[in-house]
Amino acid sequence: MKRIIVIAGAVLALLCSCAMTPTISAVHDESVPVEKSSLLIPGAGGEIIAYNGIPVKKMKGMLPGFLVPAGDTLLEWNAEYSEYGGYNTINVYQFKNVLTRHTFNPNKQYFFWRWYIMEHHEEERFSYRIFGVQVYEWDLGDKIGKGDIEPNSKHFVGFVPYSNMEKQKVLWGKGGPILK
Repeated sequence: MKRIIVIAGAVLALLCSCAMTPTISAVHDESVPVEKSSLLIPGAGGEIIAYNGIPVKKMKGMLPGFLVPAGDTLLEWNAEYSEYGGYNTINVYQFKNVLTRHTFNPNKQYFFWRWYIMEHHEEERFSYRIFGVQVYEWDLGDKIGKGDIEPNSKHFVGFVPYSNMEKQKVLWGKGGPILK
């Protein structure tokens, strides 16, 4: 009976430890060794539909990732953002075929989080909303911890705006932002 409990506990521990470990669901260039590749994990960044013009295979799993050759890479995304708009409304922004450019280091894994930043112009009472992704980097095989996905985390690399879309102008009225 003790043996069954120990085995069940070991299996449960193994399953729990794998929950935060990214999995490789696709390798996009078999000729490039893993040591010279980067693991990309879309996370909450949206759906990566292509890299360097090459369509991405569909992925499955909790933290699915796919290997691409390290180096300068153009990613194509489909993404959706939603936010509370006030007065019991939710603003939803959907983007198709938006682009980001990255230089990925070999033997690293990258996690993306969709985000936007505000560029304020106080004197003119408006801001620009700039959509893009936050990028985080770990050594390949490292686990992603709960507090690791924060802008002040040591894993935070930076914010990359979508390069093929305009800034969204937000005017400020008496009741708050007015989208234009």
